[in-house]
Amino acid sequence: MYHQKIATAEQVNAPVQKVQPEGSAMGVSAGVWGAMLLCYVLFFASIFGALGSELSAAFSIVVSILYSLMYFGAASILLRLSPLPTSKQKEGGTLHTWTGPMSAGAVAGQILAVPIAVALFGVAISVIIAFVA
Repeated sequence: MYHQKIATAEQVNAPVQKVQPEGSAMGVSAGVWGAMLLCYVLFFASIFGALGSELSAAFSIVVSILYSLMYFGAASILLRLSPLPTSKQKEGGTLHTWTGPMSAGAVAGQILAVPIAVALFGVAISVIIAFVA
């Protein structure tokens, strides 16, 4: 009654193929990761300096810092498990992205746009609070 699809011997013994190509570091250099980390350090330092005197704000900031440390820590651990021999960004070649090949500078700009904006936001909030208070 029911038609079951049974695998043939060739299908069972066929070599396993990866679904996606392996790209542990995504070709991004350590400098980009460092710049991203510095942006978040600047953001948290400026926000903590402006709002850290209140206990509930300090608690929220510390929790956010811990989540950021988990993000960068997990990325660091995973990249060390399967490092690429050299970064494609250091070689000056193109990096393959979802939208197609891009230059290393364009990729760095896209990756760092949000962290830079977040850092500037933190500094702006800190300056505004300093002038208002």
